[in-house]
Amino acid sequence: MKKSLSLSIEEFMNVMPIAAAYIVNDKVSFNTKAQELTGYSSSDFENLDDYFRKVYKSTYVENIEIYNNAKKRDFGQTARVTFPTKNGESKIIDFQAKQFENHEVWIFNDVTEKIIAEERFTVLFNHSTDAYLLFDENGIFDCNPAAVQLLSASSKEELLKTQPASFSPEYQLCGMKSVKKNEAMIAQALANGFHRFDWIHKKLTGEEFPVEVTLNPVEVANKKLLLVVWHDLTEQKRTQKALEEEHLRNFHASKMATLGEMASGIAHEINNPLTVILNRAQQIKKQLAPMGPEFELIGAAADKIYKTADRIAKIVRGLRHFAREGSPEDKLEVPLYLILDETLDFCRARFESSGIKLSLEYINISDAETEMIFCNQIQIEQVLLNLLNNAFDAVSQSPGAWVKVIAERNKGSVTISVLDSGKGIPENIRTKIMQPFFTTKDVGQGTGIGLSISSGIMKSHGGELVLDTESAATKFVLKFPKSA
Repeated sequence: MKKSLSLSIEEFMNVMPIAAAYIVNDKVSFNTKAQELTGYSSSDFENLDDYFRKVYKSTYVENIEIYNNAKKRDFGQTARVTFPTKNGESKIIDFQAKQFENHEVWIFNDVTEKIIAEERFTVLFNHSTDAYLLFDENGIFDCNPAAVQLLSASSKEELLKTQPASFSPEYQLCGMKSVKKNEAMIAQALANGFHRFDWIHKKLTGEEFPVEVTLNPVEVANKKLLLVVWHDLTEQKRTQKALEEEHLRNFHASKMATLGEMASGIAHEINNPLTVILNRAQQIKKQLAPMGPEFELIGAAADKIYKTADRIAKIVRGLRHFAREGSPEDKLEVPLYLILDETLDFCRARFESSGIKLSLEYINISDAETEMIFCNQIQIEQVLLNLLNNAFDAVSQSPGAWVKVIAERNKGSVTISVLDSGKGIPENIRTKIMQPFFTTKDVGQGTGIGLSISSGIMKSHGGELVLDTESAATKFVLKFPKSA
């Protein structure tokens, strides 16, 4: 009977999909899964005592005592133990045992990888310098120490009790309300499974600071949560701002140095003949003064010559001051429509009064109010206005003239194009139009520095200004860097 029972149990244990051992008549037998897990086979052990001696070696006495005490209590709950395998590895095992009338069954559940993964996550979660927060429908579900520190909370408990809306100012830099924009960002994360963007947050002390936010919808224990990671950009923004300011200073210094050299040359060439004109005009006035009223008209003409020449001299002197250093405004997130509407409104009346059709078109942009460009708004508007002025000059004498502005999102980046119905730019000068002081306009109508300065402004924004040579119409394109 005993042999028959042993064989039936053995057959049953070997088809079990989990690691298990069974003890019959003090004999320990491992099924196939247990042998794979531990490296031991049933033939390695003469009896139960031999099992404990060979597996636990120096801790034999301690472990057999734990086993005997558990057996007296009919084993009970699962125990987590460290199991030394035959090849010397240590496995973390959730051990369960069940005692029957004439045999025992042990179940080995290997949780080694799970425990290691949990420990790694705990290290990352607790020691990361980025803030990690878990949100559910009620607010903050959990957070790491970095979040507590970043938001200047006194404790994790204080942070978990705080409403998330209080971590943001009323408006973001783009002009949108934080609540409304937050809803849009979460919607994108839920739709795409991931979303990353820049944000302005607010500490519990009221201090605002920039962060890069990453949103990840996750599921923990069948509960849907939102994993939010904040990477503090304060130092990065400060460094970036310093670099941009230095770049702009260098750019303007170079540009103004060139203009300064030009001004010096103009002053040298013009001042000498101007001095002669001024002196001769004064001499004429002095000579005519005692000659009577019949010479008043000649004196008035000499006076007008003097004043005109003096005005020219002041213009030449003023040109020297054009090379002064500027202080550009900080770049901000600006809605695309705001840049376009303000610029077009500024020059629309001029176009209409000249019979030139001015139009605006959006391509692949469903909502221009939420399409943001990180830029110096005034500088970009100046660039766009310069292109519109150039287009106006190019078509002002043409019947049925038109100018079109197109804003387009393509492959993650935004472009603004200005097209006109003019004659186009000859191929032989296309490579020269961005050079300083090169112009195709008549004398007195242009300086030739508009496109050069505009190109420099776009480069300072990480973008570029280009002429689309494949377009049938004259087309200048402002290319902005790709969005995050």
